[in-house]
Amino acid sequence: MGALENFFTRVRSGGGNGQAAATLEQDVEAEQPAQQTGTEWGLSPEHLTAAYDAYEIYVGERARELDYRGNFYYCRQHDQKPFDMNGQALSQAPGPRPFPGSQGFLAASGDPRFVPLAMRRPNAPYRLSRIIVKAFTGMLLGQNRWPQIRSDDPDTQAFCEAVIKAANVRNRFTRARNIAGACGTAGLSWLFRNGRPVVRVHVGRFIHVLEWEDPDELVPRHVTELYRTFATRATKDGPQRYEVWARRDWTPVADIVFKPVEVTPQNPIEWVIDEDRSYPHGDEECHFVWLTNQPDDEDPSAIDGQPDYAETYEQLDTIDCSNSVFVQGVARNLDPTLHVARENPEDIKVIRKGSDNAIVTGPNGKVIYVTIPGDVVETGEKLVSQQRTQILETAQCVVTDPDKAAAAGTSSLTMKLVYAPMIGATDLLREPFGAGLVRLLEQMQRSAARAMGPREGDAPADEELEQSPEGSEQFEHGELPPEEQEPERVNFYLELPPRVVLDPILDAEGKPTGENNKQIVEQHPGNGKIELEWGDYFPPTSDDKQKTLTTLAQSTPGKSIVSQRTAVETAAATLNKDATEEWQRVTDEQQRMRLDIPDAGGGDFIEDTPEPAPPGGKTTPAPPPLEEPADIQKTALNGAQVASLVEVVVQVAKGELPRASGVEILAVSLNISREEAEQIIGTAGVEE
Repeated sequence: MGALENFFTRVRSGGGNGQAAATLEQDVEAEQPAQQTGTEWGLSPEHLTAAYDAYEIYVGERARELDYRGNFYYCRQHDQKPFDMNGQALSQAPGPRPFPGSQGFLAASGDPRFVPLAMRRPNAPYRLSRIIVKAFTGMLLGQNRWPQIRSDDPDTQAFCEAVIKAANVRNRFTRARNIAGACGTAGLSWLFRNGRPVVRVHVGRFIHVLEWEDPDELVPRHVTELYRTFATRATKDGPQRYEVWARRDWTPVADIVFKPVEVTPQNPIEWVIDEDRSYPHGDEECHFVWLTNQPDDEDPSAIDGQPDYAETYEQLDTIDCSNSVFVQGVARNLDPTLHVARENPEDIKVIRKGSDNAIVTGPNGKVIYVTIPGDVVETGEKLVSQQRTQILETAQCVVTDPDKAAAAGTSSLTMKLVYAPMIGATDLLREPFGAGLVRLLEQMQRSAARAMGPREGDAPADEELEQSPEGSEQFEHGELPPEEQEPERVNFYLELPPRVVLDPILDAEGKPTGENNKQIVEQHPGNGKIELEWGDYFPPTSDDKQKTLTTLAQSTPGKSIVSQRTAVETAAATLNKDATEEWQRVTDEQQRMRLDIPDAGGGDFIEDTPEPAPPGGKTTPAPPPLEEPADIQKTALNGAQVASLVEVVVQVAKGELPRASGVEILAVSLNISREEAEQIIGTAGVEE
């Protein structure tokens, strides 16, 4: 039997510090290169030396471009500006300011010391880029817009849903979408730790693909993440913080973490694998998903997408400056400059402003406040609003005023018309992010299936035994020599929410009774295909549904368009009840009522006695009894009736209508018994 490997236990390579003594035997020296070169981790030798260009990855052209884009989302695009809005130099060190007083926003008389607006750091930036990214993320993955997982294998679908819940994939994916919307690219890595799936999010600027598996589909084979952080070391003068390189790699056979390396002007000469934090898996695929945002139309071969606010960078800078000038001017207008007109200005020593002070001016003097005219304030508001509209139109982002949206109507059709430009742009985002989510789930499915093996009853993928290599005839049953056997995966388990399987209960005739037996089974990844089902951006509202049903009912007068079961299920969904259980209660109650109803004549039930046979012993068979036509009114409801039923149930549940009144209304208006009405309303309106 080959070596045993716990799937969740890190497998350490051979010991030693990498410096072999000259006196070691030749066979011992032959075992060391695998550890030093990193081949067992899927690394090339140059990836562990100075040939790994850390500075090019961290501050190269691609990193600078992504950093520039992301600064608008993280509100750092003005950090390099050295002056504040008053024209004063921003300095962390205390000292005299080079320009006393406050400068205006327009240069006067060619003063060489004048600071232009482009060099002033806005004190009231609009942060519109952040609004745009959040709006697109909400449209793509917001409330009731997360895609549904579909698969032809129930085990696969249940496994994916459990993984999404256990790994908090929805939250991680939303964060990754925000990062990609800000700079154009994000990454997702994953692993199984102690039976639970773990998903991490990575910023596009810090990740770099060293080798592609499929560059056209943006499937990486070897990904590295590199960034700077701080570490602390003990010195004789106390703890000292210093900057270090933090690096992590993903290869087809392992997830690798390197030990921190102190930052110096040169590239690190050696990278050492931290085996305690690295995980070999042997899945033959990189546990990493590359996510891109909007495609780059200028460079179709680009591996990075475009941010949501692409090509609006200058406009975003301008609106920040305009809003800061406007806010600062209006704020100063609240504390305006006082103008005192007197014949002898030198007589004024101290002026106290406020309602509890008075200023004496004399017969020819006056005191006024110098304020900004109201039309100037209005012009500033219009300017900022116009700039905001232009940026949103360029980005195809719709941010509506709630008051205006409510006045225009909240129907599904109205919202689709209002958000039409944004819906078109979001449709383009569904493809890359949907493919990324499917790729993430497929990788986890394949890894878990490989470790757990086939399900009970599944046929192996290849039933033919491979031919034993030459020299292995002494091993029975086609086993390979121990040195050629792959490690066995043992003690593999998945700590996922259990899967509940409902088995329908059948009656004596083999028909479903409407009840189910609940059985909890172990999760298994299965072997089904994973697909996504995206919902409507703005599903029909209750008012839309009511109008649709009413129109259908009016177009088919006297015809039923909805069955009673559909009505019961709709009411159950409104009250957050189980639709199957509610329908079972209704059918049980109807069955009991039919058994309690006496015969049509009102008399006792008398068993029929057979008539004597006529002479000759021949009898004429009686014709089969005619089946009474079903009462369609009691088994199907039209659209208006369904709308009335739902509205009454909702009012009873909210306490706006007494329960007894609701029962009477349903019984009379829908032509059903009070017991049936009680069953439909359920526990709504019952005081606990």
